Amino acid sequence: MLNPLFLEIVRQVMRWLGVWLMTVGVPENIAGLTTNKDAVLGVAGLMMYLVADTGWLAAKWRQWRGKT
Repeated sequence: MLNPLFLEIVRQVMRWLGVWLMTVGVPENIAGLTTNKDAVLGVAGLMMYLVADTGWLAAKWRQWRGKT
């Protein structure tokens, strides 16, 4: 089983990377692959944020189930 501290660090990195993608953006050459740069930034950032928090929720669910 993975160390909870390691999982929290990964979660925070993914969470802040998602925020960064939604606010600052991706490099121009990658964003140029689509027609709407804002849509790509929003979707990519939201996906990163959701993945990070889904992992956190899964860990909390496992902790709760272990205590009952």
